[in-house]
Amino acid sequence: MPKQAMEKFKRCSISINRPLIPLKLALFCFYGIGGFASPFTTLLLKQRGVTLSELSAMTTCAPIMQILGTSVSGVVSDKIG
Repeated sequence: MPKQAMEKFKRCSISINRPLIPLKLALFCFYGIGGFASPFTTLLLKQRGVTLSELSAMTTCAPIMQILGTSVSGVVSDKIG
């Protein structure tokens, strides 16, 4: 590693914003459980009689709706303040 890069690395400090720890833990659990449960949700719905084409449509639409929802909520929160 070049000397200049090492100097930048040494000046870098890590700080934890303590008031945001509960929010970070909540988001960690939310996304962790969502990633763990989604394959099992597909199996559950298949057992309940949902057809393969309906399952594939739901599986395809979910990430698209998540991207659109995140974008729209970001714009709305920027407008509100």
